[in-house]
Amino acid sequence: MNLVIPLSEIKARHRSRIGGKGHALAEMFREGLRIPEAVCISTEAYREYLASTGMKDRIRMERNPLYWDARNVAVDTIDALAVTSPTTALNLYLTGEVVE
Repeated sequence: MNLVIPLSEIKARHRSRIGGKGHALAEMFREGLRIPEAVCISTEAYREYLASTGMKDRIRMERNPLYWDARNVAVDTIDALAVTSPTTALNLYLTGEVVE
């Protein structure tokens, strides 16, 4: 199983493995749009990375100071929880484990 797939090798059957954005990028690449050769990381590789780094349940996103409009970004960090059901999210909120 390939964990990294070059854009030039992505086929329709890979959509569930790389997601919609990666698949759309590969389609544009195949159609000849000016997109440099790149690779897509499979969802399996991403999940494996999250598990191996201990970030499986929580992902922290931080403001990029190099972003062209960084001074207008209102938050410095966001902690995203990986929950699979609305009930789990509600229970985490009700028990005070997450805040608004």
